[in-house]
Amino acid sequence: MENIIIMIVMFVVGVALNITKKTKEDDYKTINTLLIYIFLPSLILKYLHNVDFSFSLFASASMPYLLTGIATAFFIIIGRWMKFSKETIGCLILTAGAGNTAFLGIPMIQAIIGDSAMPTAIAVDQLGSTPCVLTFGVLIASYFSTAGQGFNLVNTFKKIATFPPFIATAIAIALNSVSYPHELTGALEKLSACVAPLALLSIGLQLHFQGIKENIKPLMTGIFFRVFLSPLLVASFLWMTGHDLGDTEKALLIDSMMGTQITAMLIAQEYDLNKKLAVQMMCISVVVSLVLCSTIFFIL
Repeated sequence: MENIIIMIVMFVVGVALNITKKTKEDDYKTINTLLIYIFLPSLILKYLHNVDFSFSLFASASMPYLLTGIATAFFIIIGRWMKFSKETIGCLILTAGAGNTAFLGIPMIQAIIGDSAMPTAIAVDQLGSTPCVLTFGVLIASYFSTAGQGFNLVNTFKKIATFPPFIATAIAIALNSVSYPHELTGALEKLSACVAPLALLSIGLQLHFQGIKENIKPLMTGIFFRVFLSPLLVASFLWMTGHDLGDTEKALLIDSMMGTQITAMLIAQEYDLNKKLAVQMMCISVVVSLVLCSTIFFIL
């Protein structure tokens, strides 16, 4: 409970700094850079070390691909029925299909479940969400965009291969059977502890709620899929396959209800897929997912 309180406090601080204009508009980018280049890789090197890479771990990483595939079919059908524009449908597939499993999912899982679920959380993010958005997500964006940008396979895989957390994942797997020096373990533990508060501070600094009324229908449809329908689908699958509610299953449920991934939002903006809706999806879905997830697991 203490970890959740810290996360909520840092999120509120970020929102307060944003509203009162005590920070510059792009200050969150500095925090994100530190997270991507230092703190997230440190967390991955610590918690993806000495892990049993079982079929279950890789199966968990498939969840983002399955949800993005379902989101594609869902929003094409619903979008045409509700007469959304092509760009809006593409934006919803990107921002509702992919959850924020890094800046939001990993801290929430660590706070609610603990270190035992961290390998699953990292696998879902680094082997699932991140490659999914950077490959399938870019492909979707290029298809639904009218801005004339195409899908470049070489550049896409180059982005994945040079992404610091992904590099850290590869190193952690390569050194899986190698013991870390005691000093390195201690340093990684201290650096890892910065992920949750800094990630929530960054998200709070980015929240904006302007112009919601003009996108209310697609926004509510996207929020419904990202925060409510996705965990319901995952829970139904786990129940039908006879899984007990262990740490792995709880981690998957938490990840499935997390708000929009920041990378997905940026891709939607880069390809001119209803830029305002992309920002609104991230802002609203993050708040709703934080409240919903904290409430559910506090009650349980």
